[in-house]
Amino acid sequence: MKVSTEDSNLQLINIYLAYLLDNRGLSKNTLAAYRQDFLHFNNWLHYQQLSLIAVDSAVISRYFIWRMTENFKPSSSARIASSLKGFYRQLLIAKKIQLDPCFGIQFNKYTRPVPAVLSLQEVDKLLAAPDTTTLIGKRDKAMLEFLYATGINITELIGLRLSQVDLKKGLVYLDESGVPSRTIPLTDEAIFCLKKYLSSAGRGAKKQPDIDWIFLSNRESMMTRQTFWYRMKFYAQQASITQKVSPQSLRIAFAAHLLNNGANLQWVQSILGHCEVHSTQYYSGLVTKLD
Repeated sequence: MKVSTEDSNLQLINIYLAYLLDNRGLSKNTLAAYRQDFLHFNNWLHYQQLSLIAVDSAVISRYFIWRMTENFKPSSSARIASSLKGFYRQLLIAKKIQLDPCFGIQFNKYTRPVPAVLSLQEVDKLLAAPDTTTLIGKRDKAMLEFLYATGINITELIGLRLSQVDLKKGLVYLDESGVPSRTIPLTDEAIFCLKKYLSSAGRGAKKQPDIDWIFLSNRESMMTRQTFWYRMKFYAQQASITQKVSPQSLRIAFAAHLLNNGANLQWVQSILGHCEVHSTQYYSGLVTKLD
């Protein structure tokens, strides 16, 4: 049976994504972004009646000129340029192509904007904002403390299960597919707040079967990213923090505060789950505001 150009293109994309998963240890979200990039480029090629292995530098240049005329964000164009360079480099190594169509092209450089970093004082105000006389307040307080104590991302936080946390040893165990497994120590405050929340009257009162999530929604299911983002926005307003605050803000503050106080770069890299050290070095360049 003859394989169509479209099927052949998708096969090449899937092979490269599998290579990234096996050799680069990328997270599910990053792999999904790569896949979206390749599919977008592949769709554009389809309308040009071209295949992935039948392009040259002129086609690549034309594609990015088209992106500029369509007002795509520079950040997304920079990411897809990086994706395509890696993709065609691997095709060249595998001898699927004879020339790298990205070689010699001067892609527009994108400078990653420097995010504002919460100061220690702002972090303290944010962590103190929840009303811990309520069940929701105890949950949110524990989640905020957990974020700042560990530097984990929001997906890892809301997906935490009881089996992943050892409160006696003060450790949390993370083993997400595509991210290096890691064991992270908890602060005394995070342990205290988590114990207080887990022992709260009303938590698990509906006795849903197989509840293993640590942080439950009002319906006693796993919380959504959007719900917690709105909770953080509310607490930032309560704490009179003027800059934009998100779950990523506490991850950034965690890393920046540690590095600015002399923490070992490789240790912070292992805690954050970064596969490459340059991702962690980015945080060392962030200067926090003086309290």
